[in-house]
Amino acid sequence: MIYTVSNSLQKGIGFFVFMYLAGFLSTSEYAKFGLNYSLFSIISGLSAAGIYESIISNLNEHKNRSGELFKAGNSVFIILSSTSFLFIFFLVPFFFESQFNSIVQYVILAIGAILISFFTYQSIVIRLREEYSFSVILSFVPMLFSYIGGFIGVFYLEKESGYFLGSLVGIIIILLCLLPLLIKKNILFSKDKEIVFSIIYRIVPYIIIAVLMWLSGYGNSYVINYFFKDSDVATFVFLFTISSILQLVGSSMNQVWTPKFYNDYTHYAIEELERRYNRFTVIQGFVIGFAGLCIIVLSSFIFKAFQGFQKFENTHYELFFLFLGYVVSIPWWHHQNYYMINNKGKVLMNITLISSIIGYIIWVLCMFLLGRIGIYLGFFLQMFTRSMLVYIQAYKYWKIRSDWEGISIGTGVLLLSLFIIFIL
Repeated sequence: MIYTVSNSLQKGIGFFVFMYLAGFLSTSEYAKFGLNYSLFSIISGLSAAGIYESIISNLNEHKNRSGELFKAGNSVFIILSSTSFLFIFFLVPFFFESQFNSIVQYVILAIGAILISFFTYQSIVIRLREEYSFSVILSFVPMLFSYIGGFIGVFYLEKESGYFLGSLVGIIIILLCLLPLLIKKNILFSKDKEIVFSIIYRIVPYIIIAVLMWLSGYGNSYVINYFFKDSDVATFVFLFTISSILQLVGSSMNQVWTPKFYNDYTHYAIEELERRYNRFTVIQGFVIGFAGLCIIVLSSFIFKAFQGFQKFENTHYELFFLFLGYVVSIPWWHHQNYYMINNKGKVLMNITLISSIIGYIIWVLCMFLLGRIGIYLGFFLQMFTRSMLVYIQAYKYWKIRSDWEGISIGTGVLLLSLFIIFIL
């Protein structure tokens, strides 16, 4: 429960900081912020991609060497984060030069991203040691200082680069405060080449998935920047940030249900599990749909009332398709539990790879053929594709039911929001 609360609070603070930036910065500055934050997120994601999962996999082979595995994971983090830093550093002159006035700006952004990734990774590893309080501190406090520092940086410098400078200062402050504890917890490194390379060997698919997941989120801002204008990039980043509220709602409900599913799996037949889960997905569909309805209706008034947000007026159709993408994600959340508990994580990974590639091609085609609305319709179709492929394969294995009731209810409630906007 404490993880859910801290995660929700952290995302809530980040959401309000990003909302402030959207209203405070000009359209071009906010678009630039979105592109740079996208770069921040991929460096952070790549720095620790697959390390935790590889450690878990290796624990089956090296049960008596968990300590050495954790140290090897730290060594791989150094290798992976350094490689990510240098790889994107050499891409800057070709793809990202217009975003940076100097290479120093990139270095500031990249170091902040790597440090955030380090704290996030350490929080997960320390949770494996069942040191839950320290794990929560590492996952929550550095990100909090990052948001606060970024807010102060933009407030005083009045430009988007102030966010990343302020964020880095905040992270360094908390790093210095936590350094004695990190040393006390023996955050060490391994020189055992066999274990280090066994982890590196397993992380390749996760790196590919991390890139695809990035392209499916903030990373798509670069494709939008290629096809459209700064204002379209700014609008996507802003609306996508708002849509993260629904992702948080869905994930929070899953965090409550998933442990119950794992406990019930060995006690009930699949038919009974599905009957119970059907009630949950109906509730989940309604809750996500209702949350989306409230946001769409309220945002239409807020965007008109506040001058800083008037540039985002009349975006209810765009929000509708983004929110619908999370409604059709219900089967994805539902069925992946079966893959994990039946030790079919590799199958799930392959489905993720295939569906992400197909879905992203559909998304880009929508932008090319339909224009601006294709940005948001394509997002919905991508999420729908992922859910359909994971369901089709799950049905072959376990004959489980679809989640059409929850999807239908969620979709119906979201459609109601468009009707309300129409009559007001």
